[in-house]
Amino acid sequence: MNPRLCSMPLRHLIAAIMLSLYGCAPAQAAPRPSAPDSRLETVVVSADRAPVKAGGEVIATVEKGRRFGVIERRGDLIEIQVCVGTELRRGTLQATDVQWLRDDDIALAEAWLQMGQELNPHMDVAVYRAKLDGLIEQAASVAARGHTARQRAQLIGEQLFVREGFTYKGGLSRPDSLLDLKQGDCWAYSLLYLCIGQRLRMPLCLVTAPGHAFVRYEDRRERFNIEMTENGKLYDGEGYLRQRLGAHRFSQVGGDHLKSLPVPRALGVLFNNWG
Repeated sequence: MNPRLCSMPLRHLIAAIMLSLYGCAPAQAAPRPSAPDSRLETVVVSADRAPVKAGGEVIATVEKGRRFGVIERRGDLIEIQVCVGTELRRGTLQATDVQWLRDDDIALAEAWLQMGQELNPHMDVAVYRAKLDGLIEQAASVAARGHTARQRAQLIGEQLFVREGFTYKGGLSRPDSLLDLKQGDCWAYSLLYLCIGQRLRMPLCLVTAPGHAFVRYEDRRERFNIEMTENGKLYDGEGYLRQRLGAHRFSQVGGDHLKSLPVPRALGVLFNNWG
């Protein structure tokens, strides 16, 4: 890791690593004129070079391929956060300089492995890529036998937690820990489910609550939650969380909590949790 990054405050370090992970190559996302909920969207810079402005002044210039989470869209301006030196600052990009990034523009399993290697430099990505891909392929193959979304979700849980013998253990989020020990926390299993869902083209999203994460299936016909700490048990609605989290923690729900997060934002949330 760049020695200069080691002196950054944690939140700045996380942002810098995320930028390095997702700013390597231009994405070929189709442009979108607008986003249904821009706060949960990600954009990729499509111009060769684009200025980031704050208070009418250029605070940074970003190159094609850089990806940013959208804080807010105001007309033709996209508000983002960008590293300027060792500071994380808010600024705006012109909407004409970016494209909206879609979930399937990201190879989720590969991104997770790259993130894991940032935290464990000794991790052999090639070895764990083969392990993870085999696990995803097997679970997806079993789940594909289901005739409905609920059946497929239940089959994924049975394959992972019954046949493969995976169990829940708090504090284990990295892919290498999950694959070596067959143990993981709600964050690790959520991301594993998202990888399997991406292979099956199931509309799965990450959902967070204070100190917790789970997966949601959501399309135009139905919506249900998949609870990672209960071997993939399915729930309708979020009422069960009040009892699970307790009244105090449930009262802290706000911001992006309980919203369906697209893949780019989910990766950012997961990496931030690891920090």
